[in-house]
Amino acid sequence: MAQTEVCVQPCKPIEDYQSDLPMGQEPKKPKSSCCQPGTRSYQFYLSYLTLGVIYGDIGTSPLYTLSSIFTSPPAEEEVIGALSAILWTLIVVVLLKYVCCILLADDHGEGGTFALATLLSRGLRKKISHNGLFHGLDTVFALISILGVSAVLADGVLTPAISVMGAVQGLAVEFEEITTNIVVGVSCAILVLFFLPQKMGTARVSIFFSPIIILWFFALAAIGIYNLTQAPHVLKAFSPHHAVLFLSERGFESWANLGAIFLCVTGAEALFADLGHFNANAIRMSCVFVIPSLMLCYCGQAAALTKDPELIANTFYKTIPHDLFYPMLVLATLAAIIASQALVTATFSIIGQAMRLNYVPRLTVCYTDKREVGQIYIPEINYFMMVIVVAVVAGFQNVTALGYAYGITVSLAFLITAVFFAVVMCVHFNLHWSLAVIFFAFFGFVDANFLAANLLKFTTGGWFSIMITLVLATVLSIWRYGRVKMMEAQTKMTVLESDLNLLNTNNSSNNREQSEDLPLLLQKTDINSAMNLMICFSSTTERVPAALVHFLKRMSIRPRVLALVTVSVVDIPYATSSFHCHKISGFDNIYRVIFYHGYAEVPPEASKIAVQIAIEANCLQPESAAASDEEILNTVDPTYVVGKDRVYCANNSSILHRVFVSVFNVLLKVSRSPLASLNLPPERTLEIGVQVAM
Repeated sequence: MAQTEVCVQPCKPIEDYQSDLPMGQEPKKPKSSCCQPGTRSYQFYLSYLTLGVIYGDIGTSPLYTLSSIFTSPPAEEEVIGALSAILWTLIVVVLLKYVCCILLADDHGEGGTFALATLLSRGLRKKISHNGLFHGLDTVFALISILGVSAVLADGVLTPAISVMGAVQGLAVEFEEITTNIVVGVSCAILVLFFLPQKMGTARVSIFFSPIIILWFFALAAIGIYNLTQAPHVLKAFSPHHAVLFLSERGFESWANLGAIFLCVTGAEALFADLGHFNANAIRMSCVFVIPSLMLCYCGQAAALTKDPELIANTFYKTIPHDLFYPMLVLATLAAIIASQALVTATFSIIGQAMRLNYVPRLTVCYTDKREVGQIYIPEINYFMMVIVVAVVAGFQNVTALGYAYGITVSLAFLITAVFFAVVMCVHFNLHWSLAVIFFAFFGFVDANFLAANLLKFTTGGWFSIMITLVLATVLSIWRYGRVKMMEAQTKMTVLESDLNLLNTNNSSNNREQSEDLPLLLQKTDINSAMNLMICFSSTTERVPAALVHFLKRMSIRPRVLALVTVSVVDIPYATSSFHCHKISGFDNIYRVIFYHGYAEVPPEASKIAVQIAIEANCLQPESAAASDEEILNTVDPTYVVGKDRVYCANNSSILHRVFVSVFNVLLKVSRSPLASLNLPPERTLEIGVQVAM
């Protein structure tokens, strides 16, 4: 497959990539900073950034949670019961489940459902020796992970819409002249302005957002304390028996309130999904500030409700001291807009992981920080989300209608995370199976009840979020399955580098016929004097790409020098010295070349690669040794060979299979070529189509 490497390679010591530096040349380094990774100040810096990204969504839940639970003025015991349910939901779901447990299961610093699925797959491989059983279980968990990831992505579409529209619609409560059309128009404008700065990167966006969120949490805590002084007896809600009584005393009606109570933890999935942008310790440190502020705010609202149950219609704004109303209105609007950041950032992380695992087509990935490899920006996803979110706002035109669609996918993601972590406890952490059973029996029971309660909203709008989830899951499944089948077919068309020497041996292999043909072609075809240097790009360092095999079978010519080149990204910022070139044994002037570059670097241009190969492969006459790069290029006149994947159906394929292949081909066209950043000159590039029957 004639493409460059797309997966980030396992990180090696930086010295491994800098050992080949020319004499006197110093490696590139990021600009100096007062906060260097590994220091305490840097840890506090990351904790500060998390506030502007991760906690915005869960931090704005006091705007609507208590008002959503009751439809009429509640009795005091009902208020205390609802408060107890909210407090213990925060403790159980946020603190115990995510902060104490789930954050432990990172995959080389990355979080999210795909990270859990990767750990699970590795663990199963070690535990299960039977290939059939392993592949069966791995496939089942892969499908579940696709569903979980799709649920989080669907939440990423709904969260910005409901957060921004809710903030703007809140202004209509105070100003009656603001109509629905104005709310929709202003919401769409704010969303566009929200998505445009995302290209600045997580760190820069967080630096702007974090002070606002910090001020927001301080305001929540202060107003909560102010209201709490009126009825401090509501603190008895910290006893969980009040929550149990509230959820059981009125049967099904009380249990159905779980769907509204769940609103207090929406956004908690971002604690794990955004892990790659920060780290677990930073998230834990900032949580110590966030959760007490939220609890104080909820306790204050409950205290005010016990004094005046009529405040339930718009609890948050009606419990604000009169002199602070307008400042809090502005602050709440800004905080609600920032609440969308957690899921947008999580979406970038998830799509980045999905690309490395071949679940989505290859897109443009911009690394926005030289210290944190997980801080990425994907422009195609950013603008696609912007269009979809604006369309959702224009279509629903009402926060209440959006609220009915909200919650199901989040609770589904919670449950899938609990399932995966329970299995990871056994196969990755090697804990006793009874601990995994206890974990899932408790947290799985909680998540399953939240999901069941939210499913009650299916007919009133919940179907929309489920539809988005299923569409996304279908796209991810088609791409994953199609890539696997295409890679299997292309592997049969390629040749192992070690098999190139099978000229006069009796060794056998799966590719014996091709392996015996190719050396004959390489050694017996005429050398074309007009083709001095051919550079063929490969995704692997072990096989001869299918494009080259196809070319040599059809053309009876051979270049003077043939270089098989792989360009790989490594998970360190700078690897400027990493050029490795060696001759393939048994063949004259056939080289294997590997270029490594760090994620913070611009990939080397094709001309630079050609010049370096020409020098290493001795393509130049002695008198040309001191020539400029342009003169060397004109002398060797390199030809770049790239493969173009094409998939087609067999004539007897079913209609369903043809639809599958058609969708896959559309995705294949969307997929960005990994060679695009190398600036291949069109006049020197030979594109060879490799057709694969699927």
